[in-house]
Amino acid sequence: MNFLYSFFLLPGLIFFAHIAAVFSKNLRNPLFERNKVFREIKVFNKRYIKSKKTIVIHTASMGEFEHIKPVIRKLKNEFDVNILVTFFSPSGYEHVKEFPGVDYFLYLPYDFQWLWKKFYLATKCKILLISKHDVWPNQIKMANKLAVKAILLNASLSANSSRKSFMAKIFLAEAYKSLDKIFVISNQDNEQLVSAFGCQNTEVVGDTKFDQVLTRKEEAEKEQLLNPEWISDNKILVFGSLWPQDAEQVLKEITALLERNKSLKIIIVPHQPTDEIIFKFLPYFRDYEHSLFSEKTTLESRILIVNSVGLLADMYKHANFAYVGGSFKQGIHNVIEPAIYGIPVLHGPVYKNSFEAIQLLETGGSQVVNGPSEFNKNIQTFMDDESLRESKGKIAKEYASQNTGSTTKILDYISHILD
Repeated sequence: MNFLYSFFLLPGLIFFAHIAAVFSKNLRNPLFERNKVFREIKVFNKRYIKSKKTIVIHTASMGEFEHIKPVIRKLKNEFDVNILVTFFSPSGYEHVKEFPGVDYFLYLPYDFQWLWKKFYLATKCKILLISKHDVWPNQIKMANKLAVKAILLNASLSANSSRKSFMAKIFLAEAYKSLDKIFVISNQDNEQLVSAFGCQNTEVVGDTKFDQVLTRKEEAEKEQLLNPEWISDNKILVFGSLWPQDAEQVLKEITALLERNKSLKIIIVPHQPTDEIIFKFLPYFRDYEHSLFSEKTTLESRILIVNSVGLLADMYKHANFAYVGGSFKQGIHNVIEPAIYGIPVLHGPVYKNSFEAIQLLETGGSQVVNGPSEFNKNIQTFMDDESLRESKGKIAKEYASQNTGSTTKILDYISHILD
């Protein structure tokens, strides 16, 4: 299977990707940058390697990187190592330019054994950490040959994951079984991983996402990005990571809520804060005045649209209740970010891609809404019943707080390798 993968399937995919890149800038830029990986490693070597060992952390995209930040901070604070982060997706590489603790960012090399041998030796890699799921066959095979410890963090596998398909299991099973350690986020995920791939050396420790959300909350509480007068004596409803598909459902009758509740103000944080997306949201508010975050917020405006990235946690801290987007599209975004602030969480029916969304719903800290009237009804209930809003928020916060601590367990294991 590895022969078929390495000499036929992988070269074929790369070939067709280069053909497609002629017509697509979104493909062209990542391929061009990926072809420069070893030139970049030479720069990394001159600047950082010296006598230090290197820990390579691989994250598929920006989301996986966000969740592994607590591990990066602790590694850099507690050990004298270089940290090199690789991305598969341009959503990570092109948007994460720097982070305290990371010495260098690269695209993931193509998954050929000879390239990985060159990569591990050139970087003096001692440990490979992979966030979530982006495991590659030759990446792990060569790590085993060169005694590089390969560790999977925040591992998960849903019952309907594409990685459980017949073809995926054929090519990935050996890689998963060869990992030195797998830190899994839940017992259910552990059962799925063992059943699908015959995984060994698994340990259920939770998700470092909870630790990152708590850290982000502490950072956000030091900031004051909104005019206190705009917030004062008002109830704030935050729409986090909102897609147009969400807006069709939860904003369709929003003016009725605004008309009935004069103290209600709204903050919209689009998943993609482009002018094109923001323009799609404006018709829902008709005659109501709105402000953009990048401009001065007028006190008369009841709608604030955040047209910058990386500010969602700073908005949630002002919320009395929140809606989490993606849940009328391909899958829900992070429900823990609002939950940690002790507020009720609402979301649409597409949430089973997220284990924590399922758990939060089961505990009673969140509610599903299936359309505009149901959404309005839930918000109106929270507006009218303060005690219900507080009790729901308390449940949400307790769930988020009780699941922190996985970073410490992971670092205990890594420390034995480095020592």
